[in-house]
Amino acid sequence: MNVHDILEAIGLLVIGLLFYSYVRGLFQGQPHSKRRWQPVVLGLGFGMLSVILMRAGIQLDNGVFIDARNAPIALIGLFEGWTAVVIAAAITAVSRLWIGGAGAWAGVVSVVLVAVSAGLVHGWARRDGGVAPKHALSLAALAALALLPALAMLGARGFELFTRLWAGYATLIMLSVGLMARLFHDVREQQRLMADQERFRAIIDEAAAVVRIVDADTLTILETNRAEVELSGYSREEIIGRNIREFWPDGPAGRPEREAMLAEALRTGHMQAMGLGYRTRAGTVIPVDITYRFVDYRGRRFIIALLTDARPRLQAESALREAAELRAAHLTVGAAAHEINNPLSIVMGSLQLMLERFPEGSQEQKWTAAAVKAGERIRDAVARLSSLVRVTSAESSGSLAPILDTVRSSEPEKTGPPASPPLPPR
Repeated sequence: MNVHDILEAIGLLVIGLLFYSYVRGLFQGQPHSKRRWQPVVLGLGFGMLSVILMRAGIQLDNGVFIDARNAPIALIGLFEGWTAVVIAAAITAVSRLWIGGAGAWAGVVSVVLVAVSAGLVHGWARRDGGVAPKHALSLAALAALALLPALAMLGARGFELFTRLWAGYATLIMLSVGLMARLFHDVREQQRLMADQERFRAIIDEAAAVVRIVDADTLTILETNRAEVELSGYSREEIIGRNIREFWPDGPAGRPEREAMLAEALRTGHMQAMGLGYRTRAGTVIPVDITYRFVDYRGRRFIIALLTDARPRLQAESALREAAELRAAHLTVGAAAHEINNPLSIVMGSLQLMLERFPEGSQEQKWTAAAVKAGERIRDAVARLSSLVRVTSAESSGSLAPILDTVRSSEPEKTGPPASPPLPPR
């Protein structure tokens, strides 16, 4: 065989592989209305490649040539099915008839047999879940055998050609289809993995919680979603590759506890903690609820981490606590008001009668007037207790415990953004 001709055929098949990879990548992710044109484009491309290979023959001996025209037809039929292979075979067959010669129809028969074989093996591979080496080798053998009926059509001359070129042709087809099928399979697998990665990222990007994929050995963040970008203020590219400890609050306070929790999680394979600190790009520490799950995959261990902003939960819990305190205060105030107002009414009535009977300006009248004012203060205090809208403590003084500030607790609440709950010191 002429080595130059073989290298030329290999180069053309590699170009076909690059074309296949480009076209599949171009149509990947497109809607079905556009993706249905993929086999048509591939069929046209591989049909023209087959014509080029037909014209670029490989010399076996003086005046004896073979070519790899059937290799592109077999490959595109094996991986893309009937539509692509019919188009490629039709282009090759028409070109062979256009060239003419005594072996034109024999060449067309060979092309048709290879196309039918490729379509049938493609269906077999689909039923088995994908193209495997057995499918590629079976098709290569069928493509090599497809030359025999074509040579038989030539009679005695065909028998003479069989003895001179069939071994070389069979070797060429077996190697080109068998080896190139592996490369075609790798292209499809790589693009499938890329599509799966894009689909996975699109799904986790829609999650409301932060979803992280972390290397359990190095604690390096391998993947994250849009929720963490919004929470942290960093871009996705800035987050990926960082150590998870970089998002812990600065300072030694709480870090030993975090390290202990992480060590326990590594031992048990899971962790759940609430209200841990998360440091953003601006330096703000935000409370987050964290769940870790450890996953072993292909000899490596990963952490699936879910982080949820704890501020809404803490605010809701604070509101529930305040509501419970306010209800308890209202029940207490209701009971106290009933017990205080009844005797207070009698006391106030008696003091008013006494105030009218004492002489004007007498000491007794002054004492009684002071008692009346004190009773009015008690009445006003009870009225304020009945109109509580929240529970607010007065500042403690000295050794006195904090007490309810009835004035501030009964004032209408000022409008404005709610304050963030205090962060637990971790």
